[in-house]
Amino acid sequence: MRAACSGLVVIVALASAARADSQAADEAFTRGRALMKEKHYAEACAAFEQSYQLDPQAGTLFNLADCEATLGRLAAAWNHYRELARTDTNVERRAMSERLANQLAPRVPKLVVTVKPAQGATLLVDGRDATGVVGVAAPVDLGKHDIEVHRDGFRAWKQTIDVDRDGVVTNVVVTLVPEGAVPAKEALVAPAPTEGNPRRAWGQITTISGGVLVAGGLVAGGLAYSQWQHAQTCTGCVRSSESHSAEVRGDISTALVAIGLADVGLGIYLWKTAPSSATVTAVATPTAATFAIAGRF
Repeated sequence: MRAACSGLVVIVALASAARADSQAADEAFTRGRALMKEKHYAEACAAFEQSYQLDPQAGTLFNLADCEATLGRLAAAWNHYRELARTDTNVERRAMSERLANQLAPRVPKLVVTVKPAQGATLLVDGRDATGVVGVAAPVDLGKHDIEVHRDGFRAWKQTIDVDRDGVVTNVVVTLVPEGAVPAKEALVAPAPTEGNPRRAWGQITTISGGVLVAGGLVAGGLAYSQWQHAQTCTGCVRSSESHSAEVRGDISTALVAIGLADVGLGIYLWKTAPSSATVTAVATPTAATFAIAGRF
């Protein structure tokens, strides 16, 4: 009987604790929603995180992902949307999460860290072990990231990089130097080559060609206007024919300008929305660790 009573007390205590956590989670969630409306996104994300830790509900995770995306934590938001797309029991929200994940994917920055020599090296990104993704394009949030590489017998390499653009791919090449190596006179920095961006190139070409069409249209318009004025005052000419010819030139001018402006608009869109790429090449020496960023921005 005493054992049964003890078990009942434990159950009641656990139920009370669960209700308390659920109530605290609801309060944190409500606070997060209010902070989002006030555009205090950092505080809102913290509130949603607290609510989810206390009571991991899919609706809370969805709001957290939305907050993270607004705050620039694109990788975190993308991962949360993907998780909801796999596990959320709410069919409508699951479909929305999948759609948002697909929309966000091209904007998520990525970090590729290559270590030479790699065998036995440990990679830390923002204090977390990331050795398993050495050489892999891993999603990261916008902002500063601390990178550390350690290997027995080699000098530790540390550097902070700043990822400040959506869709950028940052390549960090780390060459470790043995601890007993003679200090180099200079730190060697050589940007790794980056591949061209076809979308950006087409955007530039389309913008330029559109500008040429607009210029041609304006020239044609000027000629049409001059011809029309001549038709109003000329003597010994067929005014109706001259006026008709001027109107045709005017129509051509209008068409060229309209098409050119459309091309310029499309070109600028392709140019500005093309994914960027950056390369960070780093060489660690016994006296210095330097890096350079190169690429298309």
